[in-house]
Amino acid sequence: MPLEIEKYMPFMEGLELPHAQKEDFLRVVWGLMESCVDQAFGMHPVQQAKSEAQTSRLHAPSRAVDSNHISIANSFTRAGQSADGGLTTDNER
Repeated sequence: MPLEIEKYMPFMEGLELPHAQKEDFLRVVWGLMESCVDQAFGMHPVQQAKSEAQTSRLHAPSRAVDSNHISIANSFTRAGQSADGGLTTDNER
């Protein structure tokens, strides 16, 4: 979608900038907004460059290492509990 600078120039009236700088400002803001919209709708060049195979790998089953050693989490939980099973307070330590 092309930028119509003169359409948006009235919004720049309050700025004490030369006309050329106002045009530059509008181009930069337009480019930022266009990029955000492109990314949101999958039209960004980076998204277009990726093939379906590359993006579908995100949904493949994980090959993470499964650990049956949950003792660290249990030790952490027990460390915060008192001998009677309640949580310790700062005063009890």
